Amino acid sequence: AALGVDVQITELDVGGSGSTQADAYRRVTQACTAVPRCTGITVWGITDKYSWRSGDTPLLFDGNFNKK
Repeated sequence: AALGVDVQITELDVGGSGSTQADAYRRVTQACTAVPRCTGITVWGITDKYSWRSGDTPLLFDGNFNKK
């Protein structure tokens, strides 16, 4: 951002579950919003069911499409 370019966080997934996982997603979101040129956050997918890391339960929704 200091170089005058936009910043994006892409292909984000955070292994884990519960409050530890939620806190990690929160910290990433706060880091992005703290940078004026951070223009977006893109997660790797939506549900753990189709994640290439499904055993780590890294996404925002579980394998049954329920929010975590």
